[in-house]
Amino acid sequence: METKPNIQYFIECRSISYYRAMNFFKANCFYGLYVNELLLLVYNIKARGEYMNEALGIIISLLANSIWFPRPYSLFSDIVGTGGDAANSLNISTISSIVASGCRVSIIKHGNRSNYRVGSSDLIAYFNISLNIAPVHSRLVFDKTSYCFLLAVNYHIALKLLIKLRNRVKVNTIFNIVGPLINPSMPSLILVGIYDCYLFAFITNLIIIFNYCYAISVCGGGLDELVLHFPTKAIEVKNKLITKYLLTSLDFKLDIQYVEDIFNISNSYRLYSLNRLLKGKGNRQRIISIASNTSLLFKLFSSRSILKAIRSSLKEIVSSKPYAKVSSLANL
Repeated sequence: METKPNIQYFIECRSISYYRAMNFFKANCFYGLYVNELLLLVYNIKARGEYMNEALGIIISLLANSIWFPRPYSLFSDIVGTGGDAANSLNISTISSIVASGCRVSIIKHGNRSNYRVGSSDLIAYFNISLNIAPVHSRLVFDKTSYCFLLAVNYHIALKLLIKLRNRVKVNTIFNIVGPLINPSMPSLILVGIYDCYLFAFITNLIIIFNYCYAISVCGGGLDELVLHFPTKAIEVKNKLITKYLLTSLDFKLDIQYVEDIFNISNSYRLYSLNRLLKGKGNRQRIISIASNTSLLFKLFSSRSILKAIRSSLKEIVSSKPYAKVSSLANL
């Protein structure tokens, strides 16, 4: 089998062009390798360290071979996390995307299932929103509601093989890095949660390469989201200009979160809790967690201050409008 020398090359090589990486993952990893071989490759890449060109090649390969989505001409955003923090926390990105869309923020959320907690698609399915609909239908839903959800495995055939891999791999891999940047709708704006600060350089460079107009990346206390119990590092990329800063509870004038309120929640209770959150009820700390992350989405779309953005987020949540939003999406 000719793929084995190529695997060895990728394991040992210290300089790989994105073009070679793209062709390798297209021809071999996604269509020609068995899961055991792909598992060997992923573990070895993890051990020796990921390269920028490898990640770039995988992203280009996935996007080039994805199912076509009719991209809107209007401005819209995605909010997504790398995963890999293993914190078993709330699904912040999906709920924040629903809350933001209720405030005239256009969102095309790209997500998948999780192998250790409630993933984006699990949450969407819980609210009886259809996952397996045609791209054109999803676009019509977006045109009507300013929101739609794209299930990753429906648009990237290669990810069906990677699901088998994820069930066996118990550590974060290079696919955690590329996952946030393979939305087939190609948003101009994006909010990315990162599980480790060392990935900032990776994600920032990729954001610039793929020409996002405005992007914010955050990492709070080892979580792929903004948190208030620990200083959150943030990097903005706006028209390829980079700004770095820290965000704390003082910036939002909010109470510090209690860690136990957002960590180590069972899957069944997580769904129940998020359902109550959309109705404007439930734990105050969880509402604050959702609102603070949603405020960064507002920041992407306007120049409003953090304080104005957090007020808008909290007002939207306590109004119970987000629950009305998911109910309307379920009926489409």
